[in-house]
Amino acid sequence: MRRNNTLFSRTVEGRINSHEVIGCIDRFASGLCKPTVLVLDNATIHRSQQVQAKRREWRQHGLRLVFLPPYSPELNAIEILWKQFKYYWLPSQAYEGFESLKDHVQNILKNFGKKYRITFV
Repeated sequence: MRRNNTLFSRTVEGRINSHEVIGCIDRFASGLCKPTVLVLDNATIHRSQQVQAKRREWRQHGLRLVFLPPYSPELNAIEILWKQFKYYWLPSQAYEGFESLKDHVQNILKNFGKKYRITFV
């Protein structure tokens, strides 16, 4: 997510592992047109040996990984996005079942930057 309300997202049902993270970052890096910094939290799947082994390759695509300080959710822009999802954008009927929740989440992701926006100050 960028502060201009553009979002690169991917949804996955089930557990996320380093392989999923690498695939997502590979897709993101392949579309870059200029040098880019990707800010990650300190989740184990972001710090894995497999992810670290790909850093040089991603740097060749113009992508640099930077990690937030531990225990700093206030610096993590994606935490702001999840808060908007949970408290403002998801209607109560989204929680009627898994399919409903999935459909509502997909709709918000699809319309992020248009109908759903975050004002950063």
